[in-house]
Amino acid sequence: MQFAARLLKSVENRALDDVFLIGSQHLNLNDLDVKDEISRIAPSLQPAMAHDIADGGSGSAVAESIDEQLSSDAATQVSTLLLLPSYSENVQLMVRKNCLS
Repeated sequence: MQFAARLLKSVENRALDDVFLIGSQHLNLNDLDVKDEISRIAPSLQPAMAHDIADGGSGSAVAESIDEQLSSDAATQVSTLLLLPSYSENVQLMVRKNCLS
């Protein structure tokens, strides 16, 4: 439920009102709550996320640089979409570990 709430918040806070079908690609990885959640569940993803997708708002991540050149957020959306299955795998591992404990 937290993930869904953060996703809705990300869509609501977008600069452009261009979302007609909400998807995980709209998750704002520069949002502090989103970053904290990912760091809590999958801390190993944080360095890749900061370098490749969202570096905390300074715009120097690879996808953010591409977005700036293209005047779009397509690179960030695609990168986020590709990152989230790794997050999901870590959630599943955490659940299994807690069930076995």
